Amino acid sequence: VPRLLEAFTVHWLLDADEDGARALLANVTLLEENIPHWRHIASMLAGSVQAAEANRQRAPRAGDGHLALEGRYSFEDVLELVGGIGKSFASYWETECQVIKASLTDMDSTSTGRVRISDFYGANLGGEWRFGESEGYLRMLGVLDESSPWRGTQVI
Repeated sequence: VPRLLEAFTVHWLLDADEDGARALLANVTLLEENIPHWRHIASMLAGSVQAAEANRQRAPRAGDGHLALEGRYSFEDVLELVGGIGKSFASYWETECQVIKASLTDMDSTSTGRVRISDFYGANLGGEWRFGESEGYLRMLGVLDESSPWRGTQVI
């Protein structure tokens, strides 16, 4: 289950980059280099599994006692773990969100709350791993401003 949760989290963080997620999961060194604080994230995931294990042993669900004794998990157990991680990850990742916000604010040279798409993608050349979403995905999210002929496409 810990490896499954790690795979889920990497895929979740990288969103649609399936190849990137596979490459990172195949190489722990790459994973630690490319996802900030990965060791802390992995530790949080392991802690979630340990807490779930303790809860299962204290109060097993009807019919699941044998799974707890064998160290196995039902689909419902894993679903509950993933749901809990999804709910708690926002507060855990808050500092990273502040770093992202600061990066975007620094790129906003006109103080309009918008960043030129070329600056957004250009940040990746400087080692910024977070700004790699496709224009189509950004458009779907509703965060592209394509109304300015002189400024061009901008991320809101």
